[in-house]
Amino acid sequence: MGTNYNQIDWFTNFTVVIAAGESRKISKLGKYITILSNSGADPRIQINGQNGGIVSSGLSIELPPSENFDKLEFVNESGASITMQIAISNGKIIDSRTVLSGSVGVKADPLNTPLPTVDTQIASLITAINNQKDYVTIGANKLSVYNIGGVSTLLTPAANTTGIIIRTCDAYQLGTANNIARVFADTSAPSSYSDVTKRCILNQNGYPNGAQLQNYKIPSGNGLYLAVLSQGFIDITYDTI
Repeated sequence: MGTNYNQIDWFTNFTVVIAAGESRKISKLGKYITILSNSGADPRIQINGQNGGIVSSGLSIELPPSENFDKLEFVNESGASITMQIAISNGKIIDSRTVLSGSVGVKADPLNTPLPTVDTQIASLITAINNQKDYVTIGANKLSVYNIGGVSTLLTPAANTTGIIIRTCDAYQLGTANNIARVFADTSAPSSYSDVTKRCILNQNGYPNGAQLQNYKIPSGNGLYLAVLSQGFIDITYDTI
């Protein structure tokens, strides 16, 4: 058979007013002290005559398992009166109340967000597929040159101030099968079609086929050059970056 307890001994709720610079003594046996609310500055609490610290509103103090208190003193060290609501108990106080003030933002539950319709999903998928197609874009600018031998400059390094993107590039060598036509991109012109110190970005070797280049980025400060063994021509469209 369980033990009978007097509920008055388990929990007591006090509302006390403490003037500025004054204190309030409470004689009550218990184990837990909770400051439920406070209208002003946080008080200093003394337990069983021992000087304690400042206790903020909403905090609880629990004594060690083997200890209880029977004397409490709340000291208002501020320059204004305070009104406190204090709960004293032999059991732990759990406050499940929620107090809200001002504007409160509520985040929508993603599980309650309506799913898109099938038509909307299909339309989005078609758009995504179209955006991924490898379209060949014609550049806004055009360069063309016919070279009957040696090196021709299509774009000087000084003129390429922001960088360019070659959108389309068609190079052909003319004449015999052993002819060569090459496109170079570098800070200066190659000495010939066989200059290995310069960067060759397109090589056409073998009559009568041509060579093509698309969407090729050339950094600023680099020119474009066509170098051939005998004769050839090139057509380029490009956009500036």
